[in-house]
Amino acid sequence: MGVPYEARPMAAIAVDAVPVVVTIDWPDKSVISKIIVVQTEGVMADFTVGLYNHSQVLTGEFTSDSTYPDVGRLPDDVYRVTHEIESEAAGKLLYFSDRETGGYGFVFRSAETKDNRPGQRNGKLYLKITPASPGAKKFAVAIGGVKEVE
Repeated sequence: MGVPYEARPMAAIAVDAVPVVVTIDWPDKSVISKIIVVQTEGVMADFTVGLYNHSQVLTGEFTSDSTYPDVGRLPDDVYRVTHEIESEAAGKLLYFSDRETGGYGFVFRSAETKDNRPGQRNGKLYLKITPASPGAKKFAVAIGGVKEVE
């Protein structure tokens, strides 16, 4: 059993014609059940959102946690926590797992160690906003769920 958890809401996330990734402090071993992304400035437009558990999606550098001889490039998709979630209307995505999937949500487990300390995870969630059209926009984000009791 877990306890409810909500990340501090974020605002003024600037997005133009290319995807933008923001880092959110998020507890390891948790379930994400609420994803709210709302456009606050600019011409209202459709967009998609994806959540990831590795900073590779932020840095653009490919990583490999494979062992020799199976070392190779790992695409961002192997670090997905969610599928691409489309805005339900121009400028608005309100995802609640009880409505969308019957209740459970998305399981989150960080794919990175904290400061290279084995057994400790970094507790970072990476949210990628991909606009459907160009033009300066700003977004606000709120994420909620349940974290494991430690």
